[in-house]
Amino acid sequence: MAQGVLMLWLFTIPAVFYASILLYISGYLKKIAPFTAAGASDLPSVSVVIACRNEEKNIPGLLNALAAQNYPRHLFEVIIVDDNSSDATPVLAGEFKGILNLKVIRNSGRGKKAALSCGVGSASFPLVVTTDADCRMSPAWLSAIAGFFREEKPEMIICPVNLAAPPRLTGAFQQIEWAALQGITAGTAVAGNPVMCNGAGLAFTRDAYMRHSGNMQSHLASGDDVFFLHSLKRENKGKILWLPSQEAAVTTPAASSLRSLVGQRARWVSKSGGYRDPFTIMLAIVTFVTNMSLPFLFAAAVPGNAFSFLPLAAAFAVKTSADFYFLKQSFSSLRLPEPVNFAGLFFLSEILYPIYIIIVLLKSIGRSGKW
Repeated sequence: MAQGVLMLWLFTIPAVFYASILLYISGYLKKIAPFTAAGASDLPSVSVVIACRNEEKNIPGLLNALAAQNYPRHLFEVIIVDDNSSDATPVLAGEFKGILNLKVIRNSGRGKKAALSCGVGSASFPLVVTTDADCRMSPAWLSAIAGFFREEKPEMIICPVNLAAPPRLTGAFQQIEWAALQGITAGTAVAGNPVMCNGAGLAFTRDAYMRHSGNMQSHLASGDDVFFLHSLKRENKGKILWLPSQEAAVTTPAASSLRSLVGQRARWVSKSGGYRDPFTIMLAIVTFVTNMSLPFLFAAAVPGNAFSFLPLAAAFAVKTSADFYFLKQSFSSLRLPEPVNFAGLFFLSEILYPIYIIIVLLKSIGRSGKW
């Protein structure tokens, strides 16, 4: 029995590695200082590219938000790429009159990756910004991104993406998970070793995209943003920077139900087999193994005595402490709103998260080519 308990202690090691990585990333989150653009001279021209399919409910709101930008109207264009919609999306976009330079084109292929490639290929300007049809942004959105680009000259800018979550349990759970994802995104980018980005809030040079457009792994339905990031990172040529400005943030709606949330996350997970970035792979493995070690330790401890639960308690305490510290740092550094009763919801999510991961993983099987 004593030897069995000793073996169980070995399964606490992943939690220690996991906690060390989160503390490392948290250190860089602390270094984030808000960016404020200086002046309004020498502003770059910008191409905003939106790939969309069956978004007739969302496209008018997006176009109104873009029309309200305080950026000089002659310095930006909006390119709507219709990805074979079966509704009125292209008609509504084509009839919109509030944007000086608006182009509506049809995807020459199928799928978001092909649509983005089509849109970037049609861009008139060297700086390209992408977002999604269901996103909304402040009037200073383009000014913040363009000002940052003018001062830093990066090849890719990773922008904040905020989540509009409903005041329900599933909404609070998504807020917590989103803060973790944004914290990883921002912290690793500030550390100079970015692992994630979000095409809902991304800017890059047209030249960089054209150099790497062949590395998007078109056989996978999703991942247009992350595969581009990883390909550009491997090149080790230009800067990839996080933009610490809420003015540069877009707001995207949370998943409307648990089922849609699991489906969305399964689609994200399905692309992970295409990752080639070592740090991303290591981070994914450590996170997965740490979360899976908890139910394993619980199952192994049940037939034993009270001492059998000590490894489980230790692993859970290490992981939970690291998660709590990291999340508090993410909410603070990225200026994200904490859900009401955060502490209690956080503890509940820590217990449920391994189950959630298993469900998402099972749902992701066979989805790599599906949207």
